[in-house]
Amino acid sequence: MNWQEAHFKEIHDNYRKAPYYPKYEKDIQRIYEQQYDVLIDINMELIEFLMKSFDIATEIIYSSEFGFNSKSTEKLVDLVSAVEGDVYLSGPMGKNYLEHQLFEEKNIHVTFQEFKHPAYQQQYNGFEPNMSAIDSLFNDGRIP
Repeated sequence: MNWQEAHFKEIHDNYRKAPYYPKYEKDIQRIYEQQYDVLIDINMELIEFLMKSFDIATEIIYSSEFGFNSKSTEKLVDLVSAVEGDVYLSGPMGKNYLEHQLFEEKNIHVTFQEFKHPAYQQQYNGFEPNMSAIDSLFNDGRIP
């Protein structure tokens, strides 16, 4: 069994009894039946599937399209500036490593995410937060 078959089997075995799994099973299976040369290819297939399933119509732009040679915080500032953004949303740990003054120099406000996981009905008793998006999709059918 190759990695794709093994991964799909894990998804199937864990979610086959979830209420919305049958609705999405063939789409997920089709993604795992394709051949991929690099990890980003399957990741993007899964992201596009999830965006469609959750009715998200946000444009995806790869940072490589901009051709920046900058690194770390400087690259983030360059990317936000390139799309004419004025806010950068960071994970909470960004407080520990971002160079805040680089954002300030470009008048970019940095907001640190304080995610509070919404609860939804899962197939097992209790609620286990911070699962993948497919957990919400297969159990709830939508974003709560």
